[in-house]
Amino acid sequence: MKWLSSILLLAWCLFSPLALHAQDENYQITHYGEKGFSFSMGFAGTGVGAFYRKALPHYSHIGITAEFFIMRDDKEFQGFDIFGRPVSINKVNRLFFLPVNIEFKKRLFVNDIEDNFRPHLVVQAGTIFGMNFPKADELSNEFQFSLNAVIGLGVDVKNGKDYFIGIRPQYRIIYFPSAIAGKKNHSNLEIKLEVGGWAGRR
Repeated sequence: MKWLSSILLLAWCLFSPLALHAQDENYQITHYGEKGFSFSMGFAGTGVGAFYRKALPHYSHIGITAEFFIMRDDKEFQGFDIFGRPVSINKVNRLFFLPVNIEFKKRLFVNDIEDNFRPHLVVQAGTIFGMNFPKADELSNEFQFSLNAVIGLGVDVKNGKDYFIGIRPQYRIIYFPSAIAGKKNHSNLEIKLEVGGWAGRR
């Protein structure tokens, strides 16, 4: 239920009347390119990545993102032993994903919300490389290329003139032609945190 709580909180922030205002004629809306790093936490694993986005007209961006994910098995359980050391139970596979995507990002409600609070829609598509190194010696390592796509709705908060922090629930669709780590479909929900800065002005 933590996922549901996070999504509901984000939705409240996006549409809260506290964030809305009537902009006066002298109000300036800024629009820059973006670059930075990301951290993702999902049902199926965690990942880190980097992104670069070029500013386009109409408060949108086009960019590229590259990430590295460490995936969990469906029945894997993370816990601690009596000495406080982390242990994994039911871990059969050591699965890693490397997606490289082209991204389109569109800022929402530009004229209705303060400039330092930026709701946005993101769509991504590109290639993904899967690597699995099973723990059992009798099983072979697995390597596959496939396609993946992402759609997400989030918000960026501008921190002064130079930086922003973003949070975005998103759904990643991953489907391999043949099974890797025991299944073809590895689609899952993620929460992405981004920390970035501006990459030029438009």
